[in-house]
Amino acid sequence: YLLKCLQENVKQTSASPKSTFSKRWSKRPFQYSSAINVAVAEMVIEILSTLCSYQASVNPGPWDAKMTLLDPTCGSGTFLALAMEKGFHVEGYDCNPSAVAGTLRNLEYMYSIENVTDYAKVEVRDSSMRVHKQQSGSVSCVVSNLPWGRNSVAYLEENEKILHLVREQIPTGTPCAFITRQSHSAIENPSLLFARTGYEVLGQAHVPQRDFLLPTARKKKVKPTEVAKENPVDDFCIEERSNQCIITIATASERQ
Repeated sequence: YLLKCLQENVKQTSASPKSTFSKRWSKRPFQYSSAINVAVAEMVIEILSTLCSYQASVNPGPWDAKMTLLDPTCGSGTFLALAMEKGFHVEGYDCNPSAVAGTLRNLEYMYSIENVTDYAKVEVRDSSMRVHKQQSGSVSCVVSNLPWGRNSVAYLEENEKILHLVREQIPTGTPCAFITRQSHSAIENPSLLFARTGYEVLGQAHVPQRDFLLPTARKKKVKPTEVAKENPVDDFCIEERSNQCIITIATASERQ
C-alpha cells in the first residue's frame, strides 16, 4: 500500500496539476531550506489519515472526536498545515525559535489566527530532551522529517533520543511516518534504528526529496565503487547526487 501510494503518485506528479493547497503553500511567508516536498508530504498525511481512520474503527475510544497529529521536528510546518487541512488538531515542536515563529506565521496565513489558536499548539522545544512525562493516548499519529543527510553521523544519537521520547508519549499501535535521507554509510540503518526505539516498520519507499527531479551531472558517470575508491572518506558524495529520501511508515510496537 505504501509503495502504491508513494511510488505510483511520484510517477504521475510531473503531469498532475498542483493542488489548491500546494499553490497557496508555495506563497507562504516563511520558507525553510530543508522543507519537505509538498507532494510527498500530502501523500504521507493521506496515509496517516487512512491509518488513523482504520485504528478508530477497530479500536474506538473517546479520542476519536479529536484526532491529533504530533510533529516533533516541525520546521516550517508543512505537515502541520496539511494535517489541519484534514481536520486534525496538531502539535508541533522545533528547537529553532525562528522555525517555530515561522510555522505560526505560515499556519495563520493558511487558516487564520482563530483556527490556529483552536487547532494548533506550536512551541520551541528540543524533542531530543525530556521536558516532562506526557500522558499516553492524546496523540493519534506522528510524523517527523528527522535531521539527516550530510551530518547524519552527528544526528544519529539525537534522532534516537527523539524517537525514544516520542514512543513514550504514544500508545501501542499509533501510526507514525518518518522521513530520513538515504545514506551509503554502513553505520546507518534506519530500520534498525526504528526497531530498537520501539516501532514496527510496515513499509518503506525511496523517493526524491525535492521537486522529483535529479540534477544532471556534467561529469562522466562513474560507478559508486569507483567513487568510493577515489574518495573513501566522503561517504555522502553519492547520496547528494541521488538526493533520495526514505519514507518509513510504522506503528508503535509493544513495549519490551
